Amino acid sequence: DDKTLRIWSVSLNRMLRKLKTDTQMRSVAWSNDGKFLLVGCGGNSDGKRGKKDGAFLIIETLSLDVKFEGRDSRHWIRDVKYSPDGTSFAVASMDQKVYLYETKNFVLRAKAEKHNASILFFDFSTDSQMIMSDAADQEHLIHNSNDGAHFGLPSQIKNVDWFTYTCIYGWPCQGIWPTKKEIGAPVPVCANRSGDRKLLATGMTGGQVKLYNYPALKSAKGSVELGHSGEVANCRFALDDETLVTVGKNDRAIFVWRLVGGVSKDGKGAGEEKKE
Repeated sequence: DDKTLRIWSVSLNRMLRKLKTDTQMRSVAWSNDGKFLLVGCGGNSDGKRGKKDGAFLIIETLSLDVKFEGRDSRHWIRDVKYSPDGTSFAVASMDQKVYLYETKNFVLRAKAEKHNASILFFDFSTDSQMIMSDAADQEHLIHNSNDGAHFGLPSQIKNVDWFTYTCIYGWPCQGIWPTKKEIGAPVPVCANRSGDRKLLATGMTGGQVKLYNYPALKSAKGSVELGHSGEVANCRFALDDETLVTVGKNDRAIFVWRLVGGVSKDGKGAGEEKKE
């Protein structure tokens, strides 16, 4: 909300660099080589439209110079990611579309337009040929990342391997949802699979941070940690898979969690320890 982009060191527990911009930003992703940051713009806290809603920035990591600014949507950007092969990147907008771009020239390649509600999260397949995305109406769809075509048949996506998993719907995370008997229980609003594919972290509407063995299938038991005073807006593992960062939606707090043990099958043996 203060229109700044900040780079922090997890190991040093301090901020390294800061960039002041002229817009709010709600999403950011590192390029595969770490040289650039992809930033999604817009999203005023008061709900009013902003002058740069729908724009994205390509920023050099070391200098924090803006290399490129583009805009094909007029609604704020909820999620951004680079493809695993680095040849493309995508931005997910609140206008119900995912925009796919060429990395080398920033040209808009295609749009994924099958959703009927705003996009929440998306992920690329390991071969960079597909994207899966979640929408606010609980729809989980798969599109071709080259031309934006929708895959509607289960047989077309049966054996797809996903490079990351930040979606909250899908077969590998079916166990993170409350059962029919748990009416009124907190529900997940964000998720992230660890890089080694052993763990799945989730942030809940009630402020809980939960950790599961991956995949988290039906009746999965997760360890639970408390810290945030309300809904957890997002969660991400660091590259070392030993650190988890969570951000609170209402308390605006950033928590850094250290992984100190695995998760047993019954969910006991908490896998996280709050550091600060």
